Amino acid sequence: MKNKFKPRKWQSKAFKIVDKCNASTKTEVIPVNACVGSGKTIVGSYALGSFIKMNQDKKTIQAFVTPRIKLCAQQTNEIINVLKNEFDLNNEDDYELIRKDCTQNKINLRNSTFSANHAIFVICDESLWGTDNNATDPEGRWHSWIKFFNERKNEGYIFGNMIFDEAHNFENKCHKII
Repeated sequence: MKNKFKPRKWQSKAFKIVDKCNASTKTEVIPVNACVGSGKTIVGSYALGSFIKMNQDKKTIQAFVTPRIKLCAQQTNEIINVLKNEFDLNNEDDYELIRKDCTQNKINLRNSTFSANHAIFVICDESLWGTDNNATDPEGRWHSWIKFFNERKNEGYIFGNMIFDEAHNFENKCHKII
């Protein structure tokens, strides 16, 4: 990191692990066990920015999942700030950050045209796994997201990181995450 802020010791170690994983082609799960306010979102944001920088000449897609709608705006702002301050990446120029939350009954994933080669989704938990009214598929949103990400892969996008904020809230979905 450019040291525009002084990382905690555990964050410095985490940045090295993130860079190693981002450079690898293996799928990895990296659990971060840290308390509220310890800087986990900075590490997650670092992972997003690092992946974009490592794949600057390619098209990438990544996601940051929050357990609650209210966190979507907070996490969106923090991601934008970290990517600007630490990687000199600007939203809507270098990447596009797209918020998806379940305040819309149906999650529209039809628009696959992004304003930049790098797309980051901030997704509320309910938007990822929830159900729509009158849905015939109880996991319809999850299946829509998987289809959406596979379509982007077929268009040449590289899938980077999928970060789950407050991951303990997603334990019952662990088999899907991995």
